[in-house]
Formats: sequence, C-alpha cells, structure tokens
Amino acid sequence: MRRSRDVWIGAVLLAIAAAGIGLLVQSPNTPGPPYRLAGRGPLGLSGLGAGLRAAGFGVDERVSPTIPGHGLAVSVEPRAFSHDEATAWIRSIRAGAVLLLATDHRNPLTEALGLRFGGAAVTRPTVAGSRAFPGLEAGGVEATTTFSGLPRGAVPLVGGRGAAAVALVPLGRGSVFAVSQPRLLTNAGIARDGLAIALPLAQASGDGAVGIDAFHQGGSPTLGSLAFLPQWVQLLTVEIALIAILAAVAAARRLGPVAPEQGGTTRTTVELVRSLAGMHRSAGRLAAATAPLGQAYRARLGGLSAPAEEALAQLDSAASPGVAVRACVRIEEITRRVTGGDR
Repeated sequence: MRRSRDVWIGAVLLAIAAAGIGLLVQSPNTPGPPYRLAGRGPLGLSGLGAGLRAAGFGVDERVSPTIPGHGLAVSVEPRAFSHDEATAWIRSIRAGAVLLLATDHRNPLTEALGLRFGGAAVTRPTVAGSRAFPGLEAGGVEATTTFSGLPRGAVPLVGGRGAAAVALVPLGRGSVFAVSQPRLLTNAGIARDGLAIALPLAQASGDGAVGIDAFHQGGSPTLGSLAFLPQWVQLLTVEIALIAILAAVAAARRLGPVAPEQGGTTRTTVELVRSLAGMHRSAGRLAAATAPLGQAYRARLGGLSAPAEEALAQLDSAASPGVAVRACVRIEEITRRVTGGDR
C-alpha cells in the first residue's frame, strides 16, 4: 500500500515538472505567439527580429508597460492599452524616444496621438516617404485600413487621396511613425515592405537595442522576477524546486509502524487504584488510597454527583482492591455520561 502511494506521488511530481518545463521551452515546430519575436507564423515578428539583427542591431523584447525615453520602440497591434500607459508613452516620446506603431484599430494611444482611422485605399510613398524609406517599393501599398485624419504637424509618408498608410507624427524631441497595416511588420509582409521601414528608423534612432513591445501582447512577467532570468536559470530553478519537494516528501514519511494510541482515562485510573492499593495493602490501609480518589471524583462532578453516590460509597467502603476497581470503573462511566465526554 505504501509503495503504491509513493508511485502515485512520484508520478504527480514528474507531471508537474514536465508541465513547468513545457511552459519554459517551446517546440521549434509550433508557430508561436502572434505579434511576438518568438512567433514564426504569418503574424509573428521573428522575421523582423532576424532582419534587424542581420543588419547589426540588437533586439530586445520588453515586458514593461512603459518605454524608455530614447532609442527605437516597436509596438505591433497592441492590446489592452490603458490611458495611464498612453500618457507614459507620450511622455517618453516627448523626451526623445522613437516609436514605430503598427495598428489598425483605435486605442488610448492612437487617441492621444490624434490618429483617426478610415477605409481601404491604394497608397504610394510620398516625396517625404521616399526620402525617409528609400528601399520602399514605388508600386505602393494596398491598405485595407488607413489613417483618414492626422494631427496637426503630421506628415504622410505613404498615402493617397485623403488617406495615409504610414505617417510621421513629431512629438517633442521624439516622433511616432504610425503604420495602419500591422501585417507590414509581420512575417507575412516584412520582406516586401516591413524592413524597408524598420531599418532606416533603427539606424536613425542610435546604437541602442530596438525594443519590441511584448507587454501589450500578453508578455507580462507572469512568473514574477523569475521571468527576467535566462531560460537555463529558469529550468535550473524548476529542477531545484522539484528536488526540494521530493526531499520533503521523503522526510515526511513515517519510519516503522504506527505507534498505538494510549489507553483511555478509565484504564489509567484503574491502574492508579491498583498501584495505591498495593502500596498500602501490607499495612491494611486501603482506605488511605480510596478516600482521596472519592474526594477527587466528588469535586469533579460537583452538583452532578448524585447518580454516582452509590458507587462513591462503594469506593469509600471498599474492603478489597477488586471492589475499589469496580467502583472506579462505574464512577468513570457515570462521569462520561453526565459530563458528555472523557476527562
């Protein structure tokens, strides 16, 4: 029975360890999450990361709700953007950050920037766009969503009549390059147009690493501070935790048979009577042992001693240890009945 239980405990712990390791290690055959550097499907950003690294730029995935006040930050189709986060991002951009924002829906950040969305249009690089992105194809971008309204001072870089697919929004010492087609930066469009937009911005923003926003794609550190450690450290931590649990289970097991429970109070009292009787038998003073017991019973029962008076009298007048023992057993039974439990 014990061996069967240990096998089940070991199996459960191994299953927990496998699940933990599975969360930390992704299979190379899975598409990965969309709009994340680990995503290898059509909506992933692994192509963007590979292209920037091939050009000599460092690439970091950020799991913070804010961005620094310098360098290039990239956010593709952000979700669950709060007004406080939008305010913090605007503050960082005014301080000198450059943001490449690709989204086709309204959120607090686009509202704060003054961007308005419109319908589909065929857009082509403008004169300013050709200078900013010389590698962009002149054939244009067929946009299913465009910016129909831009804030004052904004410059269309890829646009058409009354619409823009890419626009520059100057803001303080920084700027926002807004893209109304997120697919341009995903694996589905990075080779054709995405790198032609991202590489010049990374070069113009300095030598710092390009930060990819993962926080608004569910990339918040759900494992707490453990999520900021290298993956090999995370795996080592899981293994150490598993060993500690196994050691605790092994130390908690009983060694040997279960100890029997101690006898009840009645047995203890009877043995006390017998031992006291043996002490006084030779001197013929059995009453010296039974009298204190009778007084103790009466004190414990108090006003409830009436049902036990006959047994108490037998204890007081016991002529032999056997009579005293039988009287004590009777008194204990009455005591449990009138008090509702053992003493």
